Amino acid sequence: MHRKAIFLAVGLVLVFLVVLAGRLPYVASTASENRAASPAPTFLPQAEVPQVVLPTMPPARPPLPTATRPVPPTFTSVPAGVQPTVPSPPTVSYATLPPNTVFHTVQTGETLVQIAQIYGVSIERIITINNLPPSGAINTGQVLVLPVAQAPTVTPVNADALTTINGIPLASYLIMPEAVQQHVLQIYAAGLAQGRNPQALSIIGDSTAEKLNFLTAFDYGPYDLGNYGYLQAVITHYHGSFARDRQAVRVGLNTGLVFTDDWAEPTVCNEHESMIDCEFRLQNPSIVLIRIGSNDGKPEVYDQNIRRMVAYAIEHGVVPILGTKADTYLDPDNANNNLLRQIARDYNVPLWDFQLVAQTLPNNGLLPDNVHPTLFPEYDYTMPEAFRRGHGVQNLTALIVLDQVWQLLSEKSAQ
Repeated sequence: MHRKAIFLAVGLVLVFLVVLAGRLPYVASTASENRAASPAPTFLPQAEVPQVVLPTMPPARPPLPTATRPVPPTFTSVPAGVQPTVPSPPTVSYATLPPNTVFHTVQTGETLVQIAQIYGVSIERIITINNLPPSGAINTGQVLVLPVAQAPTVTPVNADALTTINGIPLASYLIMPEAVQQHVLQIYAAGLAQGRNPQALSIIGDSTAEKLNFLTAFDYGPYDLGNYGYLQAVITHYHGSFARDRQAVRVGLNTGLVFTDDWAEPTVCNEHESMIDCEFRLQNPSIVLIRIGSNDGKPEVYDQNIRRMVAYAIEHGVVPILGTKADTYLDPDNANNNLLRQIARDYNVPLWDFQLVAQTLPNNGLLPDNVHPTLFPEYDYTMPEAFRRGHGVQNLTALIVLDQVWQLLSEKSAQ
């Protein structure tokens, strides 16, 4: 009985295997047939995509001519409590320079032959004095020392037409009578005796005179003087003074901070050195343009601080030029500008009365904040807009005033 059960089980297993073996081809063939029967997928043709033609881009704007900038001084950090080392003023004695020595900034396309002809100096002498290669190769932006036999004429033929701005004549916005001229010459002579640089200009000011918009482009461009091309001579003379870092100009600066070290730049100013001390030490100027007052709301304090600045400049052999401002934001009675006019009279120093010219401009040449001059980054005086913008007129009149003072100093030095 037991043996029969074994045979039965084995038989069932064999039957199962036979059945299974018979189904495998069937399953495989069915799957294959199903694949063969399935039609290949078809794709509808895509709609034809129209070709997009990109608009032709305008030609790239030609790059502006670049000038070779002098390498700025490098300052290394020093440990706290250690006085930083800063560059000293040049040791050259400017008082011994020939009176008609000028500095010429090489313009795009100029050659040494052209420059020699303009100034009446031999090519050989220019090469020797400036340590140029024997070929006389020069670069755009390079500053050349030219000991000319006779100073080039810088006064325009029609001076009145080219100094009258928006109907305001030069005699109205530059107050420099004979007594002031004589005092300017005395201060300048004393400064040369102290070693002041006759080709260095300093600026003391707030945000209305910051480097971003005030005079800066006259160092490296681009700018276009238009009919005022005669001003290129004074730009060349003070080359390097316009775009440098100004140690006595800050946004928000008031007159009281100028004689403190609170806002002095620690990387270049000595420990406990005031802003004005730092500026005069680093720049060694012969002229300082004082254009500050928008953050001064107390006339009596402003009067004391401006008088202190003027006296300090005179004592150190630096000719101060006072500039009135266009705004009366913290000074609705215009007291500060009137004080500047009075201080200029009291000390016999030049007054650049910019407010008179600003009054010819829309909103006195001010932005909606009624403090900052309207912008004119183009520095292009062939554009009528230059004479409707605060910074456009401020830069031009400042340059004209500087030119007039420089002409006075040049003429007397040549005698």
